[in-house]
Amino acid sequence: MDQRGKLTRYPLGSLREIWAVAFPLMLMTFSNYTMLFADRMILSQYGMEAMNASAVASATYTIFMFGSFSLALIAEVFVGQYNGAGNYKKMGQPVWQMLWFALFSVIIFWPLALFLGEVLFTNPKTVLGIPYFKCLMFFGPVVPMIGALEAFNVGRGKTLAITIIAIIANLTNIGLDYLLVFGFRDIVPSLGLSGAAIATGIAQSLQVVTLFVLFLRPKHRKEFGTGNFRFNKKAFFKCLKVGSPMAISHAVAIAAWALFNNVLAETSVVYMTTIVICQNYFFVFCFFTEGLGKAVTTIAANLIGAKKQELITKMLKSALRLHVIFVCILAIPLVIYSKPFLGIFLQGNNINSEVVPQILDMLKSALFWMWLTSIFNGLFWIYSSQLTAAGDTKFVMYANMISAWVFLLLPTYLFIIYFQCSPSLSWKLITLDIFMASLMFYLRYRSGKWRQFQLIQD
Repeated sequence: MDQRGKLTRYPLGSLREIWAVAFPLMLMTFSNYTMLFADRMILSQYGMEAMNASAVASATYTIFMFGSFSLALIAEVFVGQYNGAGNYKKMGQPVWQMLWFALFSVIIFWPLALFLGEVLFTNPKTVLGIPYFKCLMFFGPVVPMIGALEAFNVGRGKTLAITIIAIIANLTNIGLDYLLVFGFRDIVPSLGLSGAAIATGIAQSLQVVTLFVLFLRPKHRKEFGTGNFRFNKKAFFKCLKVGSPMAISHAVAIAAWALFNNVLAETSVVYMTTIVICQNYFFVFCFFTEGLGKAVTTIAANLIGAKKQELITKMLKSALRLHVIFVCILAIPLVIYSKPFLGIFLQGNNINSEVVPQILDMLKSALFWMWLTSIFNGLFWIYSSQLTAAGDTKFVMYANMISAWVFLLLPTYLFIIYFQCSPSLSWKLITLDIFMASLMFYLRYRSGKWRQFQLIQD
C-alpha cells in the first residue's frame, strides 16, 4: 500500500485527517494570539492610551515580524514536499537556510529599532508606543528563527511538541507581562509598555532555544539531516525565491493595516478604541482559521510531493466543512450573546466614563462585521494556504497587495478622511478587504494554474 503523503492513520484528504493535523496547530496559534490578547488586556489595565499606542506600534512592528516569519516558514513547504516524496535526508537543509536568513535579519531589525519609531510615531496619541516598538524590534530576529524551526515539525505533521512549547512560552510571557508592566514592590520597577515588549522577547527567546534543542536531536540528525548546518547558496536562494513573495505580501498588507490604524488614530479615542477592541477579539478567534490554513499547507505540500494532487480537492472540502462549524459557533460570542464580552477591555482603566456608552454601542455593530469578516477570513486562509503549498506564492503576493491597498486603505482615506464619513465605516471596509482577497484566491485555485509549479526534483 502506497503510504506516501500520509501524515495520520486516517484516509488522505478526509475530515478526520485534516482535523488531526489542524487541531494541534490551532492550539499553537491560539496560544500565540492569546499572548497578543493578554498583552492588550494587561496594557488596557495599565491605561487605555497605552493599549491604543501599543496597537499602532505593534502594527508597524508586525510588518517586519510577519514578513520575516512568513519567509522563514516557507521551509515548511519544502519539508512537506520532501516528506511526501520520501526524500527525508534533505528535510533539514531548508530549515538551516532559513535559520541563516533569521541571523542575517539582524542588519534590518536592529538599525530600524534605533530610529524608525521617532520617525513614524509623532502623533501625541501614538508617541507612547516608541519604547514598546524599540524593544520589539530588538528581539525581532528571534521570530523568523521560530518560523524556521517550527517549519521542520509542521511540514512533517508532527505538531504536538511545538504546540506544548508555544503554550509554555506564552504562559511565561503572561507572567512576565504582569511583573514587568506593573512592577513588584521595590524589587522590580514598573516598565509599562517596554515591560510588555521585553516579556514577549524573553518568552520568544526561550521558545527558540527549546525548539533548537528538539531540532538537533540525534535521531533527527541521522534521519533528516538536521546537522547539515552549512550555508548552501542554491538552497538559500530557492527558499528566498518561493518565500519572498509571501514576505512582501504580508509586509505590504500589514503596512496598509498600520496606516489604517493611523488614520483611525486621527479621528477620536472612541473610534480608535472600538476598532482596537474588535481587532483584539479578531486575534483571539483567528486561531481556528490560521491553524486550519497551516494544516492545509502541510497536507497539500505532502500530497504534492507524493504526486497525489487529485486528493487536494477532497482535502479542501473537508477544510471548508470544519470552517462552517467554526463560524456557527463563533456567532454565539460575537453576534447572539455578545453583551457579556463587550466591557472586558473597558474595566479597571482610566478611560473617560462619558464615552464608555458610545464605545459599547459601536462595539455591537462592529463585532457583527467582525463575524462576517471571520467567514471570509477562513476562505482566505484555506485557498491561500493551498496555493502556497504548491509554490504559487507570487499570485498570493499580488492578490494580498491589491486587496489591502485597493479595497481597504484607499477607501478608508477616500471616505473617512476626504469625504468625512463616519469612521464606523472602517469595520465594513475590513470585511470588503478580506472578501475580495478570498475571492481572488478561490478563482486562482479553480483555474488550476498552481499545478505548473515544481519546487523539488524527483
